[in-house]
Amino acid sequence: MRTKMMAAMTAMLALCAQGTAAHTQQWYAEHIAEAKAMEASCLKRLKANEQLTSEEMAECRRAGSAIARSGKYEVKTPARTWW
Repeated sequence: MRTKMMAAMTAMLALCAQGTAAHTQQWYAEHIAEAKAMEASCLKRLKANEQLTSEEMAECRRAGSAIARSGKYEVKTPARTWW
């Protein structure tokens, strides 16, 4: 009985260790290269019609938000003045 329990616990730990660590938007803001790589990976997978889990979509959103806030999407035209 104890051996079966230990085997089950070991299997659960191994499955949990396979997942990638989630990063915060702040972490991605500090590591823009990783954020761009994650965004590219997400876009590639979405264009290939892969189903992403909710955790993967959240990770993609955090990476994208960090890139957007870093100035990647700058306004290319000057602001209009009306006077």
